[in-house]
This record gives sequence, C-alpha cells and structure tokens, in this order.
Amino acid sequence: MQIILSLNEIIELIGSPKTEGSFSGSITGIASLESAQSGDLSFLGNRK
Repeated sequence: MQIILSLNEIIELIGSPKTEGSFSGSITGIASLESAQSGDLSFLGNRK
C-alpha cells in the first residue's frame, strides 16, 4: 500500500512545533540522507 501525504499533513500528524525550509510537493517515500531522492522524507538530528 502506498500513502502519499503533503508535508503539512505530516507536520499535523506528528505535531512538530518547529519546521525549517519549504516544500510544496508530496512526500512519497522515506530514505536516509545519503539515498534520499525528490519526494523522500529524511531526518537529520543535530543537537547543539
């Protein structure tokens, strides 16, 4: 099963209080930073 969500829909689902950047397309996959392609959601955690 494939689910396609907008970035705003994902933000609403996880309740993220902080976002950076912009993206107007749909999220169609999840991938590591090294292998992410257009439409993939990825994550970088870096506490300063």
